Amino acid sequence: MIILSDNEHKRGFMKSDNKTAISFLSGYFKDQIGRLMIGFLLTLAATFLNVNIPRITGAAIDYLKNNQSAAQIALPSYLATFLPSDLNRETLLIRLIFVLVGVSFFTALFRMFSRILLFNISRHVEFYIRNDFLAHLQKQSPRFFQENKTGDLMALATNDISAIRHLTGQGIVQALFTLVTFALALYSMIKLNPMMAFIALTPLPLIILIVYLLMSRIDKLFDRIQDQFAVMTTTAQENFAGIRVIKSYVREKSEINRYAKDNQEYVERNLALNRLNALFSVSMELLLGIGLIAVILIGSIKIIHGELSLGSFVAFIAYVIMLEWPMIAVGWLINLWQQGLTAAHRVHAILEKDPDIADNSDTRHDIQTIAGEIEFQNVTFRYNLDQPSVIENFTLKIPRGCNVAIVGPTGSGKSTLVHLLARLYEPTSGTITIDGNKLTEIPLQVLRANLGIVQQESFLFSDTLAANIAFGAIGATDQAISQSVDVSQLKLDLDQLPQGLETMIGERGITLSGGQKQRTSISRALMKNPAILILDDAFSSVDTYTEDEILKRIRPLLHQRTTIIVAHRISTVQHCDLIIFLKDGKIAEQGKHKDLLTLRGHYFSMHQKQQLEESLQQIG
Repeated sequence: MIILSDNEHKRGFMKSDNKTAISFLSGYFKDQIGRLMIGFLLTLAATFLNVNIPRITGAAIDYLKNNQSAAQIALPSYLATFLPSDLNRETLLIRLIFVLVGVSFFTALFRMFSRILLFNISRHVEFYIRNDFLAHLQKQSPRFFQENKTGDLMALATNDISAIRHLTGQGIVQALFTLVTFALALYSMIKLNPMMAFIALTPLPLIILIVYLLMSRIDKLFDRIQDQFAVMTTTAQENFAGIRVIKSYVREKSEINRYAKDNQEYVERNLALNRLNALFSVSMELLLGIGLIAVILIGSIKIIHGELSLGSFVAFIAYVIMLEWPMIAVGWLINLWQQGLTAAHRVHAILEKDPDIADNSDTRHDIQTIAGEIEFQNVTFRYNLDQPSVIENFTLKIPRGCNVAIVGPTGSGKSTLVHLLARLYEPTSGTITIDGNKLTEIPLQVLRANLGIVQQESFLFSDTLAANIAFGAIGATDQAISQSVDVSQLKLDLDQLPQGLETMIGERGITLSGGQKQRTSISRALMKNPAILILDDAFSSVDTYTEDEILKRIRPLLHQRTTIIVAHRISTVQHCDLIIFLKDGKIAEQGKHKDLLTLRGHYFSMHQKQQLEESLQQIG
């Protein structure tokens, strides 16, 4: 991601700052505190009941072995009323069985509800983070998307946010279960026999050391895995978007091999993580096994010497086994938490990236309409400070309702002027005003709502043709859509489409021709009824006859609005009120069509060249 430094790029995304990540996630739990506490209490209750099962079982064994009364067996105090001291043998046994069944039932019930509650919380957290993430990306300028790969952003929106969900769901559930089980089981073990409890926990220092050593390696590996996933996503996205180019150049095999190579690297990094997890699990089982063997040995000796009852020994062994899962799960939990926190940090880094173009303290919210008088005052622009100027000292005043054309060679800065006017980029120096107000003073929402722009590249959504035309016009009527289609000359093509305006046009309008896509974009811009209409090379894929027909229908609509036409064909702009010839980001010539031809300069040369090309085409 470009928002990180080069050094951070070399090791993937920046090293996880767990404190920042936790602080970021805690903001999404503010509305969930009540449910989180209920989930915690249910987990506590379930674990408390579960921890009592070995104790009840041990008491039952001692009762059966020694023929003890209810008053003599060691049971939790809360069962005293259910097991009075005067019960006979058969009744006591039946009640003990009912106690075990009841405790097991309520353990499962409480655990089920706690999991439902806590997992629901994780889904809500995921929902709000996904919404915030997309909403934040919508606020970013085009520069942000030029500097950040689509694959990286897609990886964050999918894989990383899913990792956050696993952390806030499974991670919290298992962490609560592990901590509470460990604490209550350890307390019960100490209460039964402190010395044996100490022996059972002898491997704990080694376990802590192993956790410490593996934690940083897991963190780094997950960073590398996420980076590689972003690479794979980028490769796949480029293949889908460029499938026609790939097929045209017969590069299918090459692209398959490239993706396979990326995929292999992703698998290898995951296998390395799996090896670490396996090493951790085996280490835990080995150390816990040693502790269990020591407990069995010492416990057996104590039973032989009458220092420990059989029931207490069975209960103690059950507690040691009960501790195995929390201890083994530590590695899995650390992995889960580290993945989630790393992902949270990466997502947070994007959400903390302020839009470089936004309303600020200069914005005047009393401005709600635009008339359309535009002025560029000594505007200079470069995409990066270390690059040459694309626009240099550009000054131009466009009265309201004026039709202005901008022509010039490729790379002269024509489209850049359009982007500056729409405030997709900020000028490096100079000022742009509309109706005497600086662009920074006009609320972005108001500015862009009053601009109707047809871009060079017509982007259409995977929806119906009608929905694409009405995209910028909320509540558009069928009549308005029909009128805009008529003006753009798209009406002639509707009969060729299977369902007319309701035809699904596919991703990026893949089912339409280049000319149809441009005419759809023109219809979409007209539907907004904008104060300023900008046609940025909007007729490049349209034949000259259709272009003339569109311009004939558009001209009556232009009297009450300011229009800027960026074009390469002289025929497109010859009727405009003012024509600007742009060269190297500067105004080389300006005037009406006839005046510019009289100058016999750049515009005249372009005109002569295009006339010659048309003559040759007619001869051919």
